Amino acid sequence: MHGWLKQSKLIWAICALVYCGNARVIHAQIKPNYYTLQPRVGFYQMPENGWVPLTLHLTALDLVIHRDPKTSLYLGPRMAGNFLGVRAGYISLGGHAGLTQRLNPHWRLRAEINATAGGGGYAQDGDGWVLGTLSSIQYQSKRRAFEAGITYHYASGGKIGGFSPYLGWSNALTVRRTPSEAVDSRPLNLSVGLFAQPSVGRRPYGDPQGSTDYPFTMVGAELRIQGTKAYHALSVSAAADTFGGYMLVINTLSPRMLVYGPAALRPQLHLGAGGGGRSIHYYGGLHAGLGIEASLSFRGIEGYASYALMRTNGPWSYQARQFGLRMPLVLARVPYSPSEQPTHRASSRYVLEVGLGAKLYRNDSLWAACVGGEATLLRSSSISLRGSTWWAALGGNLGAYAEGLLDLDVRLHKGLHWSASAGLGAGGGINHLGDSYVLGTGIEFGERQRVRIQVWQGAPTRWSFTWVRHIQFPVASAVL
Repeated sequence: MHGWLKQSKLIWAICALVYCGNARVIHAQIKPNYYTLQPRVGFYQMPENGWVPLTLHLTALDLVIHRDPKTSLYLGPRMAGNFLGVRAGYISLGGHAGLTQRLNPHWRLRAEINATAGGGGYAQDGDGWVLGTLSSIQYQSKRRAFEAGITYHYASGGKIGGFSPYLGWSNALTVRRTPSEAVDSRPLNLSVGLFAQPSVGRRPYGDPQGSTDYPFTMVGAELRIQGTKAYHALSVSAAADTFGGYMLVINTLSPRMLVYGPAALRPQLHLGAGGGGRSIHYYGGLHAGLGIEASLSFRGIEGYASYALMRTNGPWSYQARQFGLRMPLVLARVPYSPSEQPTHRASSRYVLEVGLGAKLYRNDSLWAACVGGEATLLRSSSISLRGSTWWAALGGNLGAYAEGLLDLDVRLHKGLHWSASAGLGAGGGINHLGDSYVLGTGIEFGERQRVRIQVWQGAPTRWSFTWVRHIQFPVASAVL
């Protein structure tokens, strides 16, 4: 640990200089009537003792929480997957916070700290946590930015980490809190999809030269953003059977074309990272493919079916058929208070509700702390449906364990809820090479801050204890 602190002194010094140089302009301000969201893609490496470095593909979202003419502060979630080298299947999830300093209309400096949880690909990931920093210079062109810099990471156990070059690209989207007729805007089109993906693969680990078909089923979720010319979706899925522990993070781009009223037919381009579950042992983390999707919409709900041919940079390949449903992510309507009532006809606003927290699995011989989050998908007066994901970060040496769940919440009384959860969980030796279903039920106390006590089948331990803080974001439209 002392060696890590000494090596990373340069990165922390850069962060401190940028922050201190702008401390005088960081102060409380009246909340603006908009959010700025910056989807970001990046590439970097993490050296590993005795092995070739992990080469990671980063997908992140920056939410700007403070902005003035010189300085912007931001935070947000991030996910990274290894796609080159011998650690196919290493995937991590976490968050970051940072600031950017404007030098002139086109150039900016970035300083950032981040923390993630994850593992896999037989990497020496220990308990799963990773801490890191980033310093970079950006070139801004309208809403897009390109950047280059240097990162430093240190992982649990001390066998993964070090300096690495960083390359990235980002785009900016402005989201209004309340409606306005004074700007060119359109409805914010975010949707979440849930899907099953029956697939057939060839040449997994153990049979790299064979011609045998290996059927398996992936189950997952996606977040899709509708742009002016194309759809961009980020999906996360995991194997439910044959290759328990196999996980994929895929970016999908679909042009807006061939739309016939409520029906649509779209070509798709897929690119991402994945592995685990002995589907891929070493090489093959990079996943790419072409597909086609047919969809039909009814009252905002979209059903779809797709087919894709996927290849990797190793022997593993597969054919995927996907069937799913998409629904608007923001469904809860909240009336305006008199003090914030808009001047035109709009009388309600949408609210996006998300939760961040920690989950503890514990028994007499094992404990593991997970970090994660959840989003409310549907809500009525007393019943709500959430999607959630939790990733091992501390204790238990379960660095590769992750789970994705659907949670049904029933409000019994103010501050008292009953919940039932179902989904997939695997990695770190849990549900390895077999069914990875997990089921749980329990009680919850609180409203905005929740404490949950649940009993499980298929999870690392029988009992879990969870704390979650819910946050609401009012949303009206996306400014073009």
